[in-house]
Amino acid sequence: MLDVIITFLVPLLLQPHEKLYKYLNVTLTSILEQRGLPHWMTANLISYSRTTLIIPTLLFLSKEFCFVPALFVLANNFLDIFDGIVARYWLQKKDKDVICFVLDTDSTTIKRRKRDFGSYVDAVLDKLFVVPLWIFLLCHLDGAMLVLFVLWPLIFIETASGFVRTIAYYTAVGTSAPTGIAPKNSNIASDHVGKTKQTLEMFGSALLLMPLTYYFGLFLLVLSWPLAMESLRRKLQVRVVYVTCDQAPLTEENLLFLEMAKSLGSKLVVGIEQKSKDGTDYEQRRRETLMLPYVDACIDAAPPLSLIDLAWMEKSQVDKIVVSKRDAAGMAQTMLKSNDVWQL
Repeated sequence: MLDVIITFLVPLLLQPHEKLYKYLNVTLTSILEQRGLPHWMTANLISYSRTTLIIPTLLFLSKEFCFVPALFVLANNFLDIFDGIVARYWLQKKDKDVICFVLDTDSTTIKRRKRDFGSYVDAVLDKLFVVPLWIFLLCHLDGAMLVLFVLWPLIFIETASGFVRTIAYYTAVGTSAPTGIAPKNSNIASDHVGKTKQTLEMFGSALLLMPLTYYFGLFLLVLSWPLAMESLRRKLQVRVVYVTCDQAPLTEENLLFLEMAKSLGSKLVVGIEQKSKDGTDYEQRRRETLMLPYVDACIDAAPPLSLIDLAWMEKSQVDKIVVSKRDAAGMAQTMLKSNDVWQL
């Protein structure tokens, strides 16, 4: 039922959002390229600054103003779009000649955290704006029962989503698989669900603050329910990924492969085959594999890839199998053509 609602709701609401975003992106990018930006004007600074708008928003609401706080909420939503444009602007302006002289001493995990920090902070700061706003409204708006019914589910979902996003950020492996390896489980991309949800939440919250649009604001917030639940459901989805180990795991190539496989799921299970391609001792391969922080479990005396089928996957509680293109030749063609096997 949730998938049906998402499939209908997201394209309907995303199209006007995408048109507005495209217009703002083209217009603002053109202005930035002509006039430039000071070096201190970074995307993260804009993200932090827009979140502080919650302070004047709540102060004006406490004085029973409604129009000005609504403008602050819409300004926060606009600045959320603007910080993405600024991030791309600086990415294009990055001086590669200077960067090449910087000594690279970070691990792959730290590199990925630095690379993903902007998107992580942006998502968490969205929640740090709307959740306090909703809690304030629960305490001060009339018609409390209706507001309670609409806002409490969103508060719980967005708070949980923030915790899940934080855990995922700090536990992600350093190397991620190339995009397009894993087929989508849904026709609607996760970023589209998130964009549509945020637009509904921001505009709904702004309209909720004004008496004339109060009920329309509640309606938009109710519409955001299934999108918020779907967004959280995708973050919590457990996917067990299986790979086989028939040679020493502690080589650069194999470690990179295992990290990419882990990035495709929430749990990585490694099957230790009895026979080894490089003559490595079975117990040595098993010990080295279990020492890796991104390996969650091992299957002892695992069958070779040629003997693995859907029945074995179901019995072993494995959702997906990840193989290298070199090892794919050893698998049955029926398995390779299915969506249950991904090739790196």
